[in-house]
This record gives sequence, C-alpha cells and structure tokens, in this order.
Amino acid sequence: MDYSVFKERVYGYLSFAKIEESDLTNRIISESLEKLSLSDSFRYRCAEYALPLEFMKKEPYASFLSGANGYFLVVSTLGDGAENHKETLDDRSKLIFDACANAYLELKNEELRESLCDNLSYLFCPGYQGSDVSEIKYILDELKAYELSIELLPSGMMTPQKSMAGIYAKGASPLKKCGNCLKINDCAYRKAGKLCFHL
Repeated sequence: MDYSVFKERVYGYLSFAKIEESDLTNRIISESLEKLSLSDSFRYRCAEYALPLEFMKKEPYASFLSGANGYFLVVSTLGDGAENHKETLDDRSKLIFDACANAYLELKNEELRESLCDNLSYLFCPGYQGSDVSEIKYILDELKAYELSIELLPSGMMTPQKSMAGIYAKGASPLKKCGNCLKINDCAYRKAGKLCFHL
C-alpha cells in the first residue's frame, strides 16, 4: 500500500476533526498503518451480475448503471481487530487510528476493484445520491455477508464497524455527483469543502 496515498486519505478524514499535520500525528499514522498491515484481516465476498436486482430498478441506481454491461456486488470488512485495538489508545490516538482504519479499508477495496476487471466504476454504496442506506441489507443478504460475521444493526449501521457494501458498475464510468442527494443541504462534507466520495 502506497504510504503517501494512505497518509493523504487519512488527513482527508482528520480534517473534519480539525487535526492538522504534525510530527506526532504522522508518527501515529505510521504506527497505525504498521499495526493494520501486520494484523490484516481484510475479507470480502463479491459476485458479478448482468441484470439489476429488484431494489436497483429505480433511481439513483438506474442512472448509476446506465451504459454499464453488468456490475459487481461487494461486501468487505476488517473484522473486529481494528475496533479492539482502539480500546488501548488515548482519545487523540483513537481518532487518528479510526481515520487510518477507514483509509485502509477504502484502499483495500480499491485494490480489490483493480483485481476484478478493467473499467470498473467507483464503489456506489446505498445512501449515496439520495438512495436509502437501509438497502445495504439487500447486498448483505445476496452475498451472505453473515459468513464474514457482518451483520446489519437496527440502527442501519454494520458490525464490525469497519465494513463496506456496495456496487461497482462494469464498463461504465458514471460521474460522481451530489445533485440529487437527500443530504445536499445539510452535508458535513460539503460544509468542510469536501465530497464524501473524494475521501
């Protein structure tokens, strides 16, 4: 994993907590990456499809898949290890380690995307562009995510926390946009001058 890319991704998360670059923060980031790499428990399940599942036969999924010649459903996780490690850290280090775990999971998913096939889109997750985040359940059920010990909580969050589920469009490069997102007028990312899909 490219450390410079990892570090940039981490600081993207830390900007929301107003944590700026420093020698101490850089040291914690470096140590966190080492721990995440040594205890790498990244696991995933994926499957390729030609036709949309029932929950995808509407917007914004229809627009996302427009021009695609198929897609992959993917679910992945770092397991409980990342959360367990945080318990031994002070508050500042917990915050930094959490950002590191988020960045690590995202970059591992990007490595997975590159291994699946050429010309795949970004990972579109339920909750993007006004879609209902609860629709994650359809992806988890379809891929039998319980076999990775991933569950959906009543709150709509997944456990383990460092888990992702989404869709890669095949043979299309849809533009990422905020225009029809339900959170557009109350988005913490936009208020911070960022976009959720640029992290």
